[in-house]
Amino acid sequence: MDRYQRIALTLGVCVTVASVAAAYWARYALVEVDGLEAYCAQAAREFRCTLRMAVIAAFQQHRLGGAAILLTALALWTRRGSLALLALAVAGTGLVLYDADVSAVAWIAAALTLQRAATGQQTPAPV
Repeated sequence: MDRYQRIALTLGVCVTVASVAAAYWARYALVEVDGLEAYCAQAAREFRCTLRMAVIAAFQQHRLGGAAILLTALALWTRRGSLALLALAVAGTGLVLYDADVSAVAWIAAALTLQRAATGQQTPAPV
């Protein structure tokens, strides 16, 4: 494993761990808090309630998995490691926030795309 592959692997792991930690915070501090739903029904204009509704809408409408797939496709098409890292972050969030089916596929594809970008492999030209 050369230097660029080690850096890509380290960044991929760090981005995934950070996004999963943030998603767990959102899940247990915003979505699954006892009494917060009733509180937000009364004080809907508070920032925490607005953020909670945005998080819930994101996973109910499968926006996290869709965004992760889109970012992975863009990273694969442009061969950019930075887009693959962003796709890993969004997919890691989707894995925790109830959109695991699509996010798991996106995470694996993004990880492979990041490795490919780190090695500089090219897609073979069509015959």
